[in-house]
Amino acid sequence: MKVRILFLFVIVWIFALPLQAQDVEIEVTFAQDITLLGLLPFQADTVFPNTLEIVYAVIYVDGLPEGDAFDIVWLFEGDELDSLTYTNDRVNDDDFRIYTYWANGLAVGEWTVEIIYNEEVITEANFEITDEAYIFPIRFGSNCTRDESILLNEGVSFEDITYLFAYVEYANFDDETVTVIWQDDDGAITTEGELEFVFDGEGKRCISYLDSVEFIRSGNYSVAFQNQDGDLYRTSHEVEISD
Repeated sequence: MKVRILFLFVIVWIFALPLQAQDVEIEVTFAQDITLLGLLPFQADTVFPNTLEIVYAVIYVDGLPEGDAFDIVWLFEGDELDSLTYTNDRVNDDDFRIYTYWANGLAVGEWTVEIIYNEEVITEANFEITDEAYIFPIRFGSNCTRDESILLNEGVSFEDITYLFAYVEYANFDDETVTVIWQDDDGAITTEGELEFVFDGEGKRCISYLDSVEFIRSGNYSVAFQNQDGDLYRTSHEVEISD
């Protein structure tokens, strides 16, 4: 068996729910990694580079009665590769999170995880492995180490900061020029050609934004990465800065 469920995290309800029949709902999120506490997906996406050695599938389960089971099936380009069965053997717990992963070679193409319950496919989730230039989801922080290998003070909201750092991890680049465009509530802050970097192979770096005032002005900020033809590699989520 190539696939293993390594751990499960039970979500404890503060209030007891009345006993009643409920539908089973299962969702799957793919990620580069997961957290130790809570099994939260890290760098979740639906596309990953072929430089990765492992992809995680975080499975959120809601309403699975005690003693019931479901099958987890891994497929590549529609062909089944492996499967396993998970049985809910916990008392009075029908809402929880588990994970599985694939680490036996990630070929370029479409991958699928199916969840089969009562002999029916109730969930089908897909991700793609690509050999094209790829930028991982952007993370933000208010500081970074000098060698740009570690992001510090990471968050999605900040207060009274002088620098905002976008932490960029990339793969499958071939000595390509990448344009970085910072944006706020009013649109683009930096213009095309103002911030350019050469990405080659795999790597990571911190790219900073510094306002002309002592502290970065309040607002929502994001950053976009595009090639020289103006095609987007990745646009980040927004972060909020307050003073």
